[in-house]
Amino acid sequence: MHFLSGLPEVQSTEIRVYGSWQEMLRKNKSVNFEQPFVLQIHVNPSGLVFTMMNAYPTLWSVRDPLATLISFAQRNQNLEPMFGVWLNQFVESIKMVKYLKRQPIMVPMDLVSKYSEGARFVILKSIVQGMGLNVERGKGHCSHWAGDWPTHGSSGNYPLKSLYNAGQIHKLKSALGESYIRLKEHESTFRAFLEPLGYQNLMWWS
Repeated sequence: MHFLSGLPEVQSTEIRVYGSWQEMLRKNKSVNFEQPFVLQIHVNPSGLVFTMMNAYPTLWSVRDPLATLISFAQRNQNLEPMFGVWLNQFVESIKMVKYLKRQPIMVPMDLVSKYSEGARFVILKSIVQGMGLNVERGKGHCSHWAGDWPTHGSSGNYPLKSLYNAGQIHKLKSALGESYIRLKEHESTFRAFLEPLGYQNLMWWS
């Protein structure tokens, strides 16, 4: 989520966590880890990632895993290997995160996008406060994001997304094949994780 990177007291550098702790520090020499910074992590349940999450306040953006599967299918012709890796890592992360002493702030992005501007403003302010930042200095930034709610990294509209938005689950099952079956195999794990965040009756749930 790019929201935090525009706050006055947060370094705008985005750090992608791959490899070892030493490698991350070597690649990000300009970052002062004593000051707030944006750490961008693509699901990777390594010891490094969970060490960072225990050490720093963490924001975890969440969305319907079926929507993620559809995005994978749009971006990758060879869907199964890529989605299989993501799925295994996400399930492992869900299992491990409950053991963290410092729990991340979970933000269900696809739910929040449907909220009113006022509700989004309250949520964004609570995120700023939860990250240990100055709420008063961030009010204008929160108000801007709550109103515009900009989309980053969207591939626009395409057939699978249209089927998803229309709730055409049977056509999606046929189009996604084995990857959809693998997602269903982890339904109980995902439901235990997503339902407390406000997700209900997702179209792929039994």
